[in-house]
Amino acid sequence: MALTHSAIAAASVSFALGEVSPLVTGLAIIGSQLPDLDTSTSLNRTRRIYRY
Repeated sequence: MALTHSAIAAASVSFALGEVSPLVTGLAIIGSQLPDLDTSTSLNRTRRIYRY
C-alpha cells in the first residue's frame, strides 16, 4: 500500500501543480504516508467493519 500511495501522491501533485520539483514531490510522498502511521487502530477498525 505504501508504494501505491506514494506513486499516486507524486503523480497527482505533479499533475495538479504542473511541476516536478524534487522537494514538492518528496513532501507529497511523505504526506501520503502519514495516514499509515496509525496502523493499530486502522486494522482494528477494518476488522470491526467486516466482522460477521
